[in-house]
Parts: sequence; structure tokens; C-alpha cells
Amino acid sequence: MNRQTKALLKENNELEKKLGKDTNEILTDIVVYIRGSRISEYNQEIIRRDITNMLIEGQERGQTAREVIGDDYKAFCDAIIAEMPEMSAKERVLNAIQIACMCLGNILLIWFVFSLVRGSVREVYITLGDIVSGAVIILSAIGIVMAITKDVFDDEQLSGWKLFFIYFVISAACILPSVFIRTVVLTVPSAAVLIIIALLFAGYKLVDNI
Repeated sequence: MNRQTKALLKENNELEKKLGKDTNEILTDIVVYIRGSRISEYNQEIIRRDITNMLIEGQERGQTAREVIGDDYKAFCDAIIAEMPEMSAKERVLNAIQIACMCLGNILLIWFVFSLVRGSVREVYITLGDIVSGAVIILSAIGIVMAITKDVFDDEQLSGWKLFFIYFVISAACILPSVFIRTVVLTVPSAAVLIIIALLFAGYKLVDNI
């Protein structure tokens, strides 16, 4: 996220404070939906600013969010997103690199902690189960984010025991392979793992500032 986008993000965060609680909750859902679109972070913040100003002006006239933007929030967002350019090839590549750095850095950190729990301090033993768990964690995280952004306006979202069951299954799929599949695939010095983690997070921050 470059300086221009960060400045706009900060401006939008302050602007939202002018909205009432109910309107702010609707705006939050709108922003979540926009985050799942294929437009740049800067353009997402542009849309967020424009919608926030619309809601503030409506609020000052005594209008609700529905009176300002209509009943179908999803259609409203889709119409606005359609008017914005999609991310360029460069932006998509940088976004993919950033996601890769974040995912790999976190997975390596988890493996490092697991290795410490197993009693290995000098070396990180990466098992087949660790690799399977890591893949499940990454895919689950991506899937959950996509589901949340896509279905944020869905009145029939999963809840209660169904939601608990899904999270239980995902959690088990993330943890159990690492616990029961103990075949060691790779052994790496702990210092090297920590250096790689630091480099990945440095890479994440570097791309974030481009």
C-alpha cells in the first residue's frame, strides 16, 4: 500500500466516524464486499470515500442508508465497481508476491513454533504432515476471505451449529495432518528459517510501499 493509498485510508477512517452506528455497519459490509473486487486498493479507497460522503450527506438530510443508495447494496456496489479499471498486470503481480510472502512467512513461523514444541531448538524438522497442514491453512484462509467478501450481503449466511461445524472441520484439517503424519521431509537450521521469515516479511513490507 503506497503513501497515497495509506493517506486516503487514514482519511476514510476519520470520515467514517461521522456516521451513526447503523449506517456505519452497512458501510462496513459495503467495504468488505469491495475488498473482494479486482480493483486496486487505491481505487477501493476512492469508492469508499465517495460512498461515505454520500451517506454523510444523506444522514444530514435525515435519510437512512437505504434511502440514499437503495435496498440492493450488492447491485449498488457492482455498478460502481464496474466503472473502475481492474488492477493492471503489474499490480496483480505485486499483489500475488505480497500474498505469497505473507502466507509463506506465517507458515514458516508456524513450523518453527511446532519444531520448538517438539523439542527441537537448533533445527526445524518439516514433516509431510506440516506441508499438508500448511497447504490446508493457506487454501482455507483464501477460501474464507473469498466467502466472506462474496456473501457479506447474503441474509442466509451460515450461523449457529452449522458455522461451528465448518470451522471445526477446517481446524481439524489444519492441525491433524501435522500431528499424525510425522515423516520428516526436510531439516533446516533454525537460524536459516528465522532469516527466511525475516526476508519474507521484509519483502511484504517492500511491496506494500511500492
